Formats: sequence, structure tokens, C-alpha cells
Amino acid sequence: MKFWTLQRREVVATVLKNGIYQPVFQKSTYLQAMPHLAPLYDLVLDSFNSVNGATLPGLIFAFLYGDNQNVREFQDVSDFLMAVRQHIDAIESLWKYAREADMRIVELDYSGNFNPIPIDINDFQFLMPPVVFPPPYTMKDFGRLVDNLSRGVIEVSPFPGWFIQAHLPWIRRENLTSVYDTPLPDFS
Repeated sequence: MKFWTLQRREVVATVLKNGIYQPVFQKSTYLQAMPHLAPLYDLVLDSFNSVNGATLPGLIFAFLYGDNQNVREFQDVSDFLMAVRQHIDAIESLWKYAREADMRIVELDYSGNFNPIPIDINDFQFLMPPVVFPPPYTMKDFGRLVDNLSRGVIEVSPFPGWFIQAHLPWIRRENLTSVYDTPLPDFS
């Protein structure tokens, strides 16, 4: 399956040099910049490890899209960028950080059998601390979404954006399909 992610050039260089990049949340520059997200990242990591029988120290955050019935891959970089533009309100802080960090769009392909514990980006945003309950979200939604993450299940969001966040165990050389070595566009 094809996934799209935003990565620093150093990550790509590590993959090309060492054959693999294994993220470690404790060393994440994004988490250092946004420490309030640590509990949510820990929840995602613990869920991924539990569902997949793994003991990873971190994950790659990547993107797909969805509809009422399926989670699907973006076909090309134009498709991905169009979705980013459409959902910039939900990912504005991530996109701004990625632009300032001079990150690149990376296309990945995985043939392995693992559950990427997908979640609608709006649901992920809702789970970000401090959790508040903007309509249509309720306390019941919070519990259901945490339970879904812990089981690796995705359901239609109470506020569907159809921009889906997925989680990957690592980037190996064979996963690296393309690196789009141009600065990220400004959608603000």
C-alpha cells in the first residue's frame, strides 16, 4: 500500500545510508516542539505495538484518504497536495512546522502485513490534549476513539474529513518510492 509522509532530508539520508530509519518518539523534534502531544503519541505507539505485536520506540506518521466505506491511497503527489489544501485547517500547525523545518514529501510503499491503525485527522485533532468537546464530539466519542485506536479499528468519524492519518513502523530503503525535493507549498 502507498503512504505519504513529511520527513526531514536527514531521515531520507539515513534510509539511503543505513537501509532503515527507525523513529524514536523520545528524540522527536516535533514532540520537543509540542510536548503537550506526548500522551497522545504514547497512546498511538502503545496501540500500534499492541495491535501488531511489536515493541517499537516510535512511528512514522503518514496519510491516506477515506470515504464512507474504505481507506485508500493517494495516487500521486498532486492528489496528496490537493487533499492537504482541502484539509489545511485540520493540519495547519503540522504543515507550518513541516515548512519551517524544510521537510519534504515522501512517497512510501509497504507490502508487509501490519495494521497502520488509521484515524480520521479530525478525530486525531479532537484527541489532542487538552481535549475539549466541540460539537459534534461528545465524551462518548472520546472513549470510542481511544478504544478504536487501541484495537486498530477505524469507523466513520462524527466529523469526517476523509483525510486519514496512518502509522508506520519504520522506513526501509525498499519502502522509499519517491522524495519530492521541492519546498512544501504555502497553503495559508
